[in-house]
Amino acid sequence: MTLQLSLSAELEKRLRLEAERAGISSDAVALRLLDEHLPPPMDDRRARAIALLGEWIIEDAKLSDEELESNAEVLRRLLKGDLHYVIAAK
Repeated sequence: MTLQLSLSAELEKRLRLEAERAGISSDAVALRLLDEHLPPPMDDRRARAIALLGEWIIEDAKLSDEELESNAEVLRRLLKGDLHYVIAAK
């Protein structure tokens, strides 16, 4: 994909200075910045979400019955829209 951008003089100067500092082209700096700041592909995000859910399952297995019930109550109230209870529960 080819992308053409109109940069302000100040932004062009900053881009050029960063390219000089890094010893790479302005195009390479722009590509690096886009890659670093755009969200990852959905596949990566999905994999991280699944890993996080797996961690939560392991953590939940270690909770006492009282802790499980307390968490369930917070979730029930949150689903009902009772944000005041959820904030106070922290």
